[in-house]
Amino acid sequence: MASWRSFVALAVSCACALASARAAGACAQAGVRSYLADLVVPGGALRMVLRLEDDGDATLDIPAQGIERLALEVTGGPGGALSMRIPVGVPATIEVRPVDGRLEGSFRQGSFAAPISFRPGEPSRPQDPVPPLPYETREVEVRHPAGHVLAGTLVLPPGASAAARVAAVVFLTGSGPQDRDESIMGHRPFLVMADALARRGIASLRCDDRGTGRSTGSFGNATSDDLASDAEASFDWLVAQAGIDPARTGFLGHSEGGMTGPMATVAIDRRPGGGPRPAFVVMLAGTGVDGASILKGQTAALFGAAGVNPDALAKVIAAHGALVDAAAAGRSADELRALAAAMVDAQLAASGAAAAVDPAQRDQAVAGTVTQMRAPWMRRFMALDPSVALRSLRCPVLALFAERDLQVLPSQNEAPVAAALRDAGVAATVRTMPGLNHLFQPAARGTIDEYAVIEVTVDPAVLSLVGDWILAQPPRPPASR
Repeated sequence: MASWRSFVALAVSCACALASARAAGACAQAGVRSYLADLVVPGGALRMVLRLEDDGDATLDIPAQGIERLALEVTGGPGGALSMRIPVGVPATIEVRPVDGRLEGSFRQGSFAAPISFRPGEPSRPQDPVPPLPYETREVEVRHPAGHVLAGTLVLPPGASAAARVAAVVFLTGSGPQDRDESIMGHRPFLVMADALARRGIASLRCDDRGTGRSTGSFGNATSDDLASDAEASFDWLVAQAGIDPARTGFLGHSEGGMTGPMATVAIDRRPGGGPRPAFVVMLAGTGVDGASILKGQTAALFGAAGVNPDALAKVIAAHGALVDAAAAGRSADELRALAAAMVDAQLAASGAAAAVDPAQRDQAVAGTVTQMRAPWMRRFMALDPSVALRSLRCPVLALFAERDLQVLPSQNEAPVAAALRDAGVAATVRTMPGLNHLFQPAARGTIDEYAVIEVTVDPAVLSLVGDWILAQPPRPPASR
């Protein structure tokens, strides 16, 4: 799930976990030299972006860990050598010297050490829209009946007006606190999708999640049901705007958004009285089975893709499954703590990172896991069966999965989604897109560490298919009173 609550990447993140911090620093401009490196750690690689300013300051980005513009403490040495200290809980250092235009050296944090090589360059995101744009964008606010405000962006294609209404979508993000662009590892998938749809004549609304970005409210205690209610409020707001055709407006959700979209649609359809109803649902890597099964599938797939040997993988799967089952059964915090410790230890052993991780980091990971497993969202997610809403849909559905998705596995979810939609008796297109990962990027392995390295944000074939499908859907009349 795109950016998202799950037990993934301890094989990567624990090896050099850095507390996220922000600082005003360098950007891609005159007087700044940018370098890229892929630090090899147990279980994967971490993309790093180093920016050196002419005045001697430096900043570091680690997209996979949400670290952006982290100010470094820099000491110069003979021949252009640099010693850079990363000021975090367990201090890390980067020691490099220039070699043929690159910066070659080593990375150290705690007992972990590895060579590192920075090459000149800046991350490329060729699909990000560049002004001037051939459509209109507006900063808007959606007021929820409960009192919080969802801040968002309305995109209107040229010519959209009360006399020429256009089809529209409400974007719904994946799990975890997401901004309106569903920003992840330097990519902004919803920004790219909104741009592509607007160029096809389709309007859109995308909002920061409640309690995230410029939106108010609390995210910490929100469940999928609460997020579905935010989707309802967004739909109601969008269909009331001039230029929007209420009969051709629907939901487009990614990952958890592929579940909350159907939930919101069913809730709107069941309202007493008349009014606009969602005309369609687009599910991108939406789930078809309960969350407990999703979490178990993720862990097995991600650690398997990391090359963990079969015996160690079996221990990881068993430890994680025991924790998930206990949490789903409502076991006590003490019981979960013991199971979480066993899971973290199994993951660290499988990744070869156990010796590199400070005991305090390990204990922090255990405590964080227990908190996560007892959170309202997690308890609801583990029990929620998305097929219930899918069987109640009465509008067309496009459900796309990705062949190399290791977070919402096509092998686990495509057939249940297709079966539920058949039971619903709706027009449905269900398809797995070859060669793509959870973000619908062209990927070699589908692992999370690849996301930041891949330049493409959303595969063009997906953008084209989604646009074509939305434009082909018939109007859905309002409910009769």
